[in-house]
Amino acid sequence: MPTFRPTRGRTICVCLLFAFSISKGQTVTQLQATFQSGQVFLTWKNISSSNKRYKIYRSTEKINSTTKLDYSTYLGYVLDNSSKNVRKSQLKGSDYYFKTDPNGSPLASGTGLYVVTCNDNKKWYYAVTSEDVTTGVETRTITTGTNSLTTPVQERKTAPQPVMQATIDLGDGKTSYEYVIWGNNQSASTMPAFNNVGSYGYNFTFIQHSQTPGGLYVYFRDDDPFSDASPDNCENCNILLMDDWLPNGKSTYWFGYNENYDTYSLTNPVQSTGTIRGYTQARIKYILNWVTKNCPVDPSMVYASGFSHNGFGALLTANLIPEMIAAEWLNVAPPLIKAQNGSDYEKLWCDNVANLPTDVLNPQTGAAMNVWDVFDMRTMYDLNTLRGIPFIGAINGKQDNQVGWIQQMHWYDSLEYSREGGVWYWDQRQHNGSGKQFLDDEIKFELTRFTTVRSYPAFSNCSINQDPGNGSKTSGDPYGAINGYLDWMDASISDLKCSYSINCFIRDMYVNGVLQPQYDSCTTDVTFRRLQKFKPNIGSTITWTVQKSNGNIAASGTYIYDGGPITLTGIPIYNSGSTINLNINFCNREDNPEAIGYSPEFDFLRRENGYLIHTNLSKDAGATIRLFDMSGRTIMDQPVQWHSGENEFLVSQPIQGEFLLQIVSNQFVANRKLFF
Repeated sequence: MPTFRPTRGRTICVCLLFAFSISKGQTVTQLQATFQSGQVFLTWKNISSSNKRYKIYRSTEKINSTTKLDYSTYLGYVLDNSSKNVRKSQLKGSDYYFKTDPNGSPLASGTGLYVVTCNDNKKWYYAVTSEDVTTGVETRTITTGTNSLTTPVQERKTAPQPVMQATIDLGDGKTSYEYVIWGNNQSASTMPAFNNVGSYGYNFTFIQHSQTPGGLYVYFRDDDPFSDASPDNCENCNILLMDDWLPNGKSTYWFGYNENYDTYSLTNPVQSTGTIRGYTQARIKYILNWVTKNCPVDPSMVYASGFSHNGFGALLTANLIPEMIAAEWLNVAPPLIKAQNGSDYEKLWCDNVANLPTDVLNPQTGAAMNVWDVFDMRTMYDLNTLRGIPFIGAINGKQDNQVGWIQQMHWYDSLEYSREGGVWYWDQRQHNGSGKQFLDDEIKFELTRFTTVRSYPAFSNCSINQDPGNGSKTSGDPYGAINGYLDWMDASISDLKCSYSINCFIRDMYVNGVLQPQYDSCTTDVTFRRLQKFKPNIGSTITWTVQKSNGNIAASGTYIYDGGPITLTGIPIYNSGSTINLNINFCNREDNPEAIGYSPEFDFLRRENGYLIHTNLSKDAGATIRLFDMSGRTIMDQPVQWHSGENEFLVSQPIQGEFLLQIVSNQFVANRKLFF
């Protein structure tokens, strides 16, 4: 796989054998700086005593005195163990130190490390001082060549790169690549701030299952970013493990924290002022961008999953960067969170009776949003109605006393209102899965059927949904789903400039192996999400039809496009399939020769060895006949050339079962469910 191998830059290194007596034991020595990939790596030898902060200064002029230090820019600080990978050391029970060069050795114990992200192409001098953590007294003595550079660093503004720390063969063709990306409290044009303190190294692991670029399974799991993992319902996907961990041992719910919060302290006060910044989300986005560009990954096939609060992290990410995520699967994730009175989260974010601003901008107005609105997915779903979010599937339990029964929060009502895509199941499970009715393979879907460059239908208000109730655990159906009966054929999607077509159908639904009531038809609202080519101008008239499998028109109408998502209401969906066709009136069809022109009649005659297709066409037409099983696999894909007049074609019987037949031409589309 591609790996980052930094080009060795110019190194400025001056080692002093003897420090002046005034600063002996209080001033760092052996300060050196190396530029690589948009960052300056500063290293030095720590002083002998512990419990120190090491503060970093820089200037365009040589810092050769305390006076010059006073006029320098303070950047941030690190603690005694800045060269140590504290997170990995704690999890593995052994000491691990960072590499700043993937081909080099780990840094030695007692070495200080600070990484600065470059924001210009200037030359900069650096100096390092020490401060006693207990007293707050800073030793500001400057000795050029000892704790201050004698020669400036020529910096260049380029995107910072992670540094590989380890490559581990996991067996069965799997390889784990452990990386560290350094971020700090300075927002640069090439990298946002990752924290509010100073330089820190953040771990992530890429686990390669497949050599061929395919899906990326982002597993939100905050317990161990170094362990093995396998993709769930994500065939041939590689895995990305990130971390949600602060130096004081706390986590951020995959978002961030108040700008006044001390990430090294266990005695933070309850926050009543300040902005709550999405440091964790900024890091997630940066790492995702890097992985999709530098690893064997298709950037249109990024998926996410998580359990409980990790599932909330995935759900939050889908709402904040929906353009990067194709689909998600969530297990007992809460749809909203808020700091409980007296909890550590009041120190991390703010008092629960307050609602401080964040750095998240409202996608509709551009104004800064308050924290409890950002953490409420009912609000986020509503605000994202125009741009849409990834397709999301989830399971929750009525007996979940940790997250709570989510319909108490009117969550399913919010889903119907926002018209976002997804399928949402519930049963009698507790938070740990005890008491569940649904089996995993009855509810999970293959994530890789979704991409960010393919449209899909978002169903809402389906007439055969089960009833989740009014919020009480005892009201409504004990188990069921929103949109659990509805599905569509991916191969049937025709997304063109002047026309759009998709075949939707009612699928079988099982609970604990038991087939649920079957329906011949239902009605539902359909919102078309992630349209690629079919993008009408505002004010355009769209003519739509719903075609049954026998070619008959079941419903039709017109729609004046207003610039928002296209939603058709009360659409009939049949067990045998419904093809929804959209056509823009007066669209330039010369630029769109594939547009549907007319709907010829087809007869499907049962024969001993299959079905005979009979049609009478008014003009010549080339077509492709496709046969799919109900899991979407292609059984047959055969081109035919039909002529004006009578035409016949035999579809031979494959095996026993239920199949979808699709006839696609430059002039028409027809669908029919066949039983063999």
